Amino acid sequence: MPEQSGYQALKQISSSDAGAAMLDRYGLTEKVLIEKYLLPLLNARVTKHFVVGGKLVARTMKDNSTCLQAVDRTFRIRGDYTDVKEAVQVPIRSVVINMQHRPPQPPPKFEPPDISAPGVMP
Repeated sequence: MPEQSGYQALKQISSSDAGAAMLDRYGLTEKVLIEKYLLPLLNARVTKHFVVGGKLVARTMKDNSTCLQAVDRTFRIRGDYTDVKEAVQVPIRSVVINMQHRPPQPPPKFEPPDISAPGVMP
């Protein structure tokens, strides 16, 4: 429908089995989606550029944003998410701990990250 937004259309598709049926009809079964499309996206890489010691350094690293979006959209279209209102059936409780009655604990250890780059002197 022209007056329907993309969000509304996706919600309507995922609220029924229409999303999974549509994907299956076009040969995008769960197995094909996972093996051919989802697994390669989970290995997505991105190159980021940094200046270290006055020199431009390129680093290739895992592209977590692409991985997350691939998994999220695939399962949204299939309708595999449960509505939050339906999922929360147990009431949530808050527990307050009086820190004065706890034994002293050592401060957390912090180690600075290793940002050395190949070929760049520290």
